Amino acid sequence: IGSGPGNDLTGLVAYLRQQRQNSNPQRQVLQTAVALDWVEDEWQCVMKPLRKILTPHFIKSFTSQSCDITHPLITGDGSPCTINCAALEYAVLCDIFLVSYLLTENRGNWEVFFSQLFQLVKPGSLFYFAEPTSWQLQKLLKMASLRNNDNMLDDTDNTSVIFLWLDSSFGTNLQEIDGRLGPAVLLGMKTK
Repeated sequence: IGSGPGNDLTGLVAYLRQQRQNSNPQRQVLQTAVALDWVEDEWQCVMKPLRKILTPHFIKSFTSQSCDITHPLITGDGSPCTINCAALEYAVLCDIFLVSYLLTENRGNWEVFFSQLFQLVKPGSLFYFAEPTSWQLQKLLKMASLRNNDNMLDDTDNTSVIFLWLDSSFGTNLQEIDGRLGPAVLLGMKTK
């Protein structure tokens, strides 16, 4: 989500390929990859050549669609948000969601989208978040811990997502913001 030129996807493919080298190096590492970005059309100059490199050798099916995280997946009347139809469709199908530098870029205009996404994805789905600093990820953690708020699709509590810091952002005394080396990285998994 917020795929840009496909860096995160390419990194995931490379990682999975390396992990599978010993088992079956000829097998595709992903069945389907979906790149979602608000300016998806503008990235086609990069995504089209990338698609040719990655499919069919590494990814069986690769598509890119428009998505705007500043809008909900489901509107207040229960209908799909037109601009996010592709994101809504793939939310229930995907196993991993890669999000880099997108929360900071959209500063607080993403809460409804991700609250709904956490509710819609299947159990076991993974979320990888990387941001230049931890402040938006701290906000994400706070938002994800709330139950039955205005961002929920209904009043059932099926949004349990557990998180694990993959860097030192979990402790404010561990890393001064000005001395930061690399992004704040958070891994999440839907548990139920």
